[in-house]
Amino acid sequence: MRWSVVLILLGVSTALGADDGSWGTSRDAVPSAGALYTPAGTVPVVMEKEYLELSDAHTGATRAVFQFHNSARQGQTVECAFPIVLKFPFHTGISLAGGRVQAGDGEAALLDFGPGQDNKGHAQGLGDSDAPFWLSNLGVKLTDWDPAAVKFDDEEQAFAYGGHYLRADEYPSGRKQYPAADLAALFHLTITQNGAPVELTGCVVDFGSGPGLITLHFRHSLSIAPLGNAVLEVHYEFDALSNHDQEGGIRYPPKTDTWTWNYILETASSWQGPLGHLVLSVPLGVTLPEPWSLVGIRGDHQFFEVKNWKPGPKDNLSLSWSESTRDYPGLWADPDVPPLESEPLPEDTVHFLAASSQIADKADAFLPWGVLKQASFAGSQALDGHPETAWGVRTPHSGVGEWIRFQLNKPVGLVAVENGYLRSTVDYPPKKTWSFYQRNNRVKTLELVDASGQVVASLNLDDHPGDPSRLQYFNVNLAPGVYQARIQAVYRGSEFDDTCLGELVFFPGAARGFAALDADPFFATGQQK
Repeated sequence: MRWSVVLILLGVSTALGADDGSWGTSRDAVPSAGALYTPAGTVPVVMEKEYLELSDAHTGATRAVFQFHNSARQGQTVECAFPIVLKFPFHTGISLAGGRVQAGDGEAALLDFGPGQDNKGHAQGLGDSDAPFWLSNLGVKLTDWDPAAVKFDDEEQAFAYGGHYLRADEYPSGRKQYPAADLAALFHLTITQNGAPVELTGCVVDFGSGPGLITLHFRHSLSIAPLGNAVLEVHYEFDALSNHDQEGGIRYPPKTDTWTWNYILETASSWQGPLGHLVLSVPLGVTLPEPWSLVGIRGDHQFFEVKNWKPGPKDNLSLSWSESTRDYPGLWADPDVPPLESEPLPEDTVHFLAASSQIADKADAFLPWGVLKQASFAGSQALDGHPETAWGVRTPHSGVGEWIRFQLNKPVGLVAVENGYLRSTVDYPPKKTWSFYQRNNRVKTLELVDASGQVVASLNLDDHPGDPSRLQYFNVNLAPGVYQARIQAVYRGSEFDDTCLGELVFFPGAARGFAALDADPFFATGQQK
């Protein structure tokens, strides 16, 4: 199992929540993201602060807290809408012509989102999709069809297209009003103002100009006293598993699951002035570009902030977490699979320079895409991007005082450490891969030392024998330059006196720290809930 995090900035994607925007009475203003809002600045209400948290990458559990300020001397009651967007990968490669089903486009194209089955009952076709569930809850009629009973021009394709379908000319268009309660329950959507529940007055569903993109606008009112403030809090969940991918063309193909969380930021511009101060809390392992600034980490979340900003459609967020699995033991035991060659990481944030020592041993490392034969224990292995390799040292002092030297090319605000020696991220009993973690020493304290010899960070590492591949994150503040990572203390191994360090990962960005956020009651309270 291996996790990766991918950041994409886009206008609209799989499932999007948004900060509240005022809903114009003309219904004519349609920004590029598809939500219906008044032009920016027409309502004398400022969005002063927002705390946005993705609580769980798998479930898509989201919490958004907004502080609004009425800049007018009259009370304001604003009709608002909270949009959630659904996007599905419909397929239009089948058509009806002359009473027969054929591949290709036609006047009565079928929208199919499978998966179908082949003639042996194996899943095939277009992949899993939540579209049938959501469309049925929106009253859209779907039909199941048996590919074996349909006349197909290409008989080999019949089974690939089985499953749910609807005709493209029967797909809904325009907007339709729905009761809000049942649809809100599907997302566990709740909204409160100053701690009191907010009534949802309805849900307008916009089916867009064609299949695949549906916007649900959950409507409610926001009332603010003259020159007063209001705190609005929104909770919702959406199954964030957005993609199942089975790569083909190679032996033992990996199955990749992708969880995607998206959030519309541009609707903040429908309020008067820029968004004052936004703090974003997401699971660890994310890097965001400007104008986002890194605050640091707390617990298992990473914090970013941005101030006095009018986000546009290209600033909307989409974060993806991928998990890949395959038949690792089968892959590693197959003699026909060619051995891997280690490739160094591009010299971007960090570049390895030297190490005080290394053990001369070599050992196979079991990577998700093959076996890295006779990998060394050189100091560069701690910066190679492979958690299955490690820097290893053997000295009379159990490695204490040994170091690796490296160059940072960018400011760094976070460092992640994989401790010990882990030959594989998935246990491979024939080679006892996970046993090497406890059999060798692990690092207990790792010091980061600058070029002048000053200790700029002391990282006290936990020992995780039950989950040795767990990365440990630390707040640091490192300027570009040359540094050493020096072993200061170790956890003793059960068999060997070799000390190993699996990986160091440096995240670019100058951490601002939490002092200013903790001094602000809005953000201090937001982080505690």
